[in-house]
Amino acid sequence: VSGISPDMRHRTGELTKLGYRQWKEAAERVSRLYPEIFEDGRPVIRAEASNVMRVAMSMASFCSEMKGIWPESRLDMYVSTADLDHINPYMKTSPLNTELDQRIRSREGAWYPIFKEIVNSRIDTGKLMKRLFLDPSEAGVDPFTFGLNFYYFAADQNSLEHPVFLWDIFTQEEAQCWYEADMARLYMQKGRCETNLGRGWGLAERIFDHLVRKADEEISEGGIRACFGHDVS
Repeated sequence: VSGISPDMRHRTGELTKLGYRQWKEAAERVSRLYPEIFEDGRPVIRAEASNVMRVAMSMASFCSEMKGIWPESRLDMYVSTADLDHINPYMKTSPLNTELDQRIRSREGAWYPIFKEIVNSRIDTGKLMKRLFLDPSEAGVDPFTFGLNFYYFAADQNSLEHPVFLWDIFTQEEAQCWYEADMARLYMQKGRCETNLGRGWGLAERIFDHLVRKADEEISEGGIRACFGHDVS
């Protein structure tokens, strides 16, 4: 862990170097596959992102590469809370988000006891701590919370291209259990599941509705519009 700490410490929520490069590659790929969009006159590249730093930096990386490929293009970029209703309506600052939405997604929601039961019925979360600490009681965190956070920690290594492979610390059964439980969490929070009272998929519908309503306008104006949101939106 000490070997990867410099790449992660104080960088919560930031775009990684790999992510920055991938967005530049995405711009090159779009340009190569759809040149007809940009070769007619002075194309417009419209882009909007949520007000999360890594998302705004994703937009900046993509757009800077597009401008380099198509120097005659006009570039319009926006980052505004007002756009969160169709970029990421799950954010607390979204105009559509309510106190009920935040409560449904928090550990006060109906999903959390089910989530814990999925994990606790299949694995002993204390075993992971025993592998890493001589005295787990000195860790200052309960085994369930530690196991969940370490699962995310291991998964995030894929974004760093770092040689440390933390999945070896988990057994196959533990890794599979945390993965399936996390997928269930996402479904309970944002899918068509009764635990979110219809608010989860209802907010996601706003994203699709915006795409449908804007489609004709975007096609007639030409160029492209790139909306940079979040993978679970």
